[in-house]
Amino acid sequence: MFADDDWTDPRVLCKVVKGTCSIDDLEPGFLSFLTKDRWKDSLPADKDAYVLTTPRLRPGLPDGNKYILTEEPLVVFAEVHDILHHKEPDCIAPLVGVGCDLHETAVIGGQGFHSFRRPGGHAGLLKHIGGVRLGAHVRIGAHTCVDRGLFHDTVIDDRAKLDNLVQVGHQARVGRDVVVCAGAILGGSCVVRDCSFIGLGAIIRPHVTVGVGALVGMGAVVTKDVPPGEVVAGNPAKIIRSVKEGEI
Repeated sequence: MFADDDWTDPRVLCKVVKGTCSIDDLEPGFLSFLTKDRWKDSLPADKDAYVLTTPRLRPGLPDGNKYILTEEPLVVFAEVHDILHHKEPDCIAPLVGVGCDLHETAVIGGQGFHSFRRPGGHAGLLKHIGGVRLGAHVRIGAHTCVDRGLFHDTVIDDRAKLDNLVQVGHQARVGRDVVVCAGAILGGSCVVRDCSFIGLGAIIRPHVTVGVGALVGMGAVVTKDVPPGEVVAGNPAKIIRSVKEGEI
C-alpha cells in the first residue's frame, strides 16, 4: 500500500503512528524510514508498519506495510520523531550490573550521534531514545563515552574492559570478556563478540561484526565483518593470520 502526499505532513503522521522504530525492527503501527538500497533486505513484510522512503526505492518493496514516498524521508521521520519524543531527556542513567568500575570522568548514557541533512544543506541530528546496559564487573575508563541507543539499548556485557578515551556509538553491543584499548572507536550498531580484543586506536565501522575471539590490531580500520578467531590489521583492515593460543 502506498499513501498519498498528505501523509508526508509530520502533523498528520503524529496523529496516526504509535511511535518510531528502526527498519529492521518494524512493529505494527510504528513509523520507520528506508533511504538506502542495502537496507531493503532488512525490511520485513506484513508488519502493517509505516515506512518513509524515496520513489527510487519503490520497486521491490515487500507487501504488508504502508509506504509513504518522499524525496526527504529522513527529514520527515526526524520531525515526527522529535514531536513524539520532545520530552525525552538528552542523557539517561545506565542500568549497571554488580561490581562495575566506572571512572568518574566517563560519560555513559549521553546522546548518540545520527546526523542527516535538512533542505538547504543544514545539518540535523536524530534524538536518541534508547538506553545503556552494563553487565556485571564491567570496567569503563577515564573519558570514555558510551552513547545511549537510538531506539534500543547500547550494551556492554559482563566483564568487558574498556580503557581510557574509548568511544562506543549508539546501539553497539560489546560481548563478555571483550578488551578495548585506549583511543578505540566502536561505530554505532557494531557488534564485538565475546572474548575479542580491540587494539589501541582501532576503528570499527558502524554495523560491522567482530567475531568471537578475534583480534583487531593497533590502529586498524575495520570496514567488513571479522571472522571468529582471526587477526586483522591495517587500513582497511585485512586478515593476516589466526589468533594464537593465549595471545588475547
